[in-house]
Amino acid sequence: MTKLKETNINKFTAIKVASIYAIFSVLWILLSDQVVYFLVSDAKGMTEIQTAKGWFFVIISSFIVFFLLLREINTHSQIVVALRQQETLLRSIKDAAQDAFLMINPEGKVSFWNPAAERIFGYRQSEAIGRDLHLLLAPERYHAAHKKAFSNFQKNGKGAAIGKTIELQGIHKDRGEIFIELSLSAIELEDGWHAVGVVRDISERKRAEEAQREIEDRLSQIIMGSPIPTFVIDSDHLTTHWNKALENVTGVSANEVVGTNNQWMAFYPDERPVMADLMVDKVEKEKILKYYNGKLTKSTDIENAYAAEDFFPHMGIEGRWLFFSA
Repeated sequence: MTKLKETNINKFTAIKVASIYAIFSVLWILLSDQVVYFLVSDAKGMTEIQTAKGWFFVIISSFIVFFLLLREINTHSQIVVALRQQETLLRSIKDAAQDAFLMINPEGKVSFWNPAAERIFGYRQSEAIGRDLHLLLAPERYHAAHKKAFSNFQKNGKGAAIGKTIELQGIHKDRGEIFIELSLSAIELEDGWHAVGVVRDISERKRAEEAQREIEDRLSQIIMGSPIPTFVIDSDHLTTHWNKALENVTGVSANEVVGTNNQWMAFYPDERPVMADLMVDKVEKEKILKYYNGKLTKSTDIENAYAAEDFFPHMGIEGRWLFFSA
C-alpha cells in the first residue's frame, strides 16, 4: 500500500516541477525577447545579448529547478515517513487484534493474513497468501453462490454481503467447519476492487446457545407435560409457558395468554398482578401482603418463594379454592 502511495506522490511531484519549469520558460522567452528588441537594434549586439540571455536562462532555471526539487523531495520524504508510520501502526493493530483481518485481491487471492487469522483458521500466513480464499476457507456448498457474486464484485465492488456483518461457516485447517462472524468491505485500488474481511470465531458462542436451547427445550417439556398446573413469565411479565393442566383448571387456553401479560385474566375479573408478577419484580413482603394478606406463607419447598391459598369465585361455575406458589 505504501509503495502505491509513493508512486502517486512521485508522479504528482514530477508533474508539479515540470509545470512550474514550463511556465517559467514561456514567460522568460516572451518577456526577455521583448526587452532585447527594445534595447538592441544591431545584429551583432542582438547575437551577443541572445547568447548571454541563453546562459543566464540556463543558470537561473537550474537554480529554480534545484530548489523546487529540494523542497518537493523534503515534502515527499515527510509524507512517505508519515505513511510508513501509519502503515506500521495499522499493521501492529491488526497483528495484535483478536479478530482475523483478511484481504483478497481482484482475483480472489489472499493478499493479507494477520496472526489472528492463523489462530482462527489454522493456516500460517505463508500457507494462505496467494491462495484462493473461498476455495481455502468456504464450505463447498457456498462455492456456486460465491462464483456468481464475485464476478459482479470484480466489476463494481458491490455485493449482498458488502457493508454487512453476517454469520456463516468456514473451514479450519484441522477441525473442519467452524462458525464465524464476517464483516466485509470493498476498496478500489489501481488494479481493481479488493475485499477486506474482519472475521470472528463464534463457535463457542454457538455451542453455548445450542446448549441453552437444549436446556430450555427440556425445561419446556417438563413444564408442559407436568400434571401440576403451571405457568411461566419472563422479566417483562410476558407469559412464556402455560401447560395443559392449567388450561384444564382455569378454562383459559395457552393461545390466549402466551406472549402477553394477561395471565391475571385466568384468576381475576380485573387486571392486577398475580403472585408471579410480584416475585419477578422482587417486591417487599409488605406489598405482597397487600394482595394476599392472611393467606401468605413462606414456601417450604422453594427458597425465597411464597405459597398461598385463596378462593377464586370467578373460576368455573361455583368458584375454586387453589393452593399456589411462586
